[in-house]
Amino acid sequence: MKISTFLYIIYIMKIFNAVILLISMVLIFILLNCVTNFDDEGKDTKFPWVSANPGLKENNGSVHDIPGPHAVSGTTVDVTQAPYNCNTADDNNDDRPGIEAAINAAQPGDEIYFPDGTYNLKTAWSTDSTFPKSNIRLKSSVNLRGESQAGVILKTDFDDLYTESDKDGTNSYYVIRGFLTNNVYIKNLTITAAWNRTYSTSTSVNNPQHGGPNICINLHTWSTSTVAVYNIYIENVTVEKFVNIGINAGTGCHDVVFKNCTAQNATDLAGGGCGYGFQFAGFNSGPGLTVNPNLGYPRDNYWNMMDGCTTTSQYIRHAAIIQNWSHNNLITNCSFSNTRIDSIDMHGEDEYNNEISYNNISNCPGESAIGVGNSGGTAHDKSGPHNYIHHNTIINCKYGISVQFNTPFTRIENNTISGFTASNGRGIRLGNAPYTIAKDNIIQNNNGSSYSGFYFYTDIAMGVEPAGSPTYCTITGNSVLNNSNATAFNILAGSNNTFSGNTASGNANNILP
Repeated sequence: MKISTFLYIIYIMKIFNAVILLISMVLIFILLNCVTNFDDEGKDTKFPWVSANPGLKENNGSVHDIPGPHAVSGTTVDVTQAPYNCNTADDNNDDRPGIEAAINAAQPGDEIYFPDGTYNLKTAWSTDSTFPKSNIRLKSSVNLRGESQAGVILKTDFDDLYTESDKDGTNSYYVIRGFLTNNVYIKNLTITAAWNRTYSTSTSVNNPQHGGPNICINLHTWSTSTVAVYNIYIENVTVEKFVNIGINAGTGCHDVVFKNCTAQNATDLAGGGCGYGFQFAGFNSGPGLTVNPNLGYPRDNYWNMMDGCTTTSQYIRHAAIIQNWSHNNLITNCSFSNTRIDSIDMHGEDEYNNEISYNNISNCPGESAIGVGNSGGTAHDKSGPHNYIHHNTIINCKYGISVQFNTPFTRIENNTISGFTASNGRGIRLGNAPYTIAKDNIIQNNNGSSYSGFYFYTDIAMGVEPAGSPTYCTITGNSVLNNSNATAFNILAGSNNTFSGNTASGNANNILP
């Protein structure tokens, strides 16, 4: 072989190797971008269709005004009067048929009125011959009003008994059901059950004595419905003795308000959807999707609000939960205490653009006051982008605010976190939480042992999301003060994060990153 030919072959091989190397680098770049879903400028390449306008906002950023309570323009119908003749005594009389007759006779603009007393609901609505069954069905443009929240008791005999084959409840019994309903104002009621067995605080083992209805008030459509549920205003309503959810604005709900409502005393707190006080939930199409599958359809869930709602009972798993692509909702001015796990939980099912503000959250021993992203095998992982958490007061929980499982672009601003007494507490805890902004938060006077003001760590893979640690986060203007046993900034993992303008003093370790 001639020398020139040999050199030519070597030259060709070098070019071939260079091409292979270039192709490999391109493939690695594509793979990394597929895994992270973000480019180097922080542009969201996974959800480019999401406008960063959290809360009650239109896509263009303008404020969306939720309509107020539906006004009475017709007749007030007293269910205790003829021909309905409901009995206000707590006895064996079934008051449900009289309530059904009053609702069926009502015209748009009328209200159904309940004087103080106990209304025993012993049977299902007459047309609910198959499951799910409800005691009362809402009618569009017809309100329900009690004389007083504590004085009007709707007491159901529904009792979803525990079975080994369906440990977390059948989801078949609702006290009040709003299906394809609009323009209804519900005010001044307490919904309870005849159930009188034993409560449980276990969040891992379903209560074998659970019972009562599955949901006290359930608003929803089917996934294939052509009509949404909207303009429902629920005020001064207490719900208790339920298996799964106190008040649910589910599939197809928008412009729904829970105002000054109370959830307490769920009969089961374990997995599978038990013990939720209040819930906003869209239609769940399964994991791994890149675009909200509900957009443009009546099944979408958005523009709903919890305002001034309360939980104080230890028998609540999550006080408020947002899940299944639900977006542009607001939870504000609420007071949640003693819940077993995350008090406000964005449930790791792609919920995005939600606003959590001006709430008081205290004494949640199990997990976070506010959790964004959720564990749960293949069913849960990240929340969606642009959730906005601000001006909340958090006292004595296990963790303050947690962001996990590849949840992107969360804003955490102007929250105050204090009074933690348990060991290994964390103020703001970030796992795989790319592009999180934590700004102007105050973490102070937490005296539990081995406390961390900020805690950066690597969380495990969850659902379809990989394991990961904080990247491209901006931590600025925060104050970590007077936490006697604390590491102010405990940075165990992460890369490409920016720290500026933070203050640490009065802690066991005041070193700034």
